[in-house]
Amino acid sequence: MAKIAITFLITDLDIGGTPRMLRDLAIGLAESGRFVPTVVSLAPLGPIADQLKKAGVRVESLEVRRPWQLLTAILRWRELLQELDPDLVYSLLVHA
Repeated sequence: MAKIAITFLITDLDIGGTPRMLRDLAIGLAESGRFVPTVVSLAPLGPIADQLKKAGVRVESLEVRRPWQLLTAILRWRELLQELDPDLVYSLLVHA
C-alpha cells in the first residue's frame, strides 16, 4: 500500500497546546509507517520543530515575522505544495 503524504500548516511551533498536539500526531503518523507527514510553520521555527526533526518528521518554515512578508510566504507555500504533492493538507490555528 502506498504511503499517504500529509502536509500540516500551522501558525507557529512554539510551546503550546496545538503545536504539542500536532507534534504527537505527526510523530505517531510517521511511526505507523503508513503516512509521510510534513509540518510547515508560518512563523520561524520554534522548539517543537526540533522535537519533530529528531523524530524524523520534515519541518519547514515560511519565515513570516511581519505582515508584509505574507506575499513571499504565499509564493513559498505554493512552491512547497508543488514539491511535496501531498494527498492531504491540514491547517491548524486561525492564521494558518
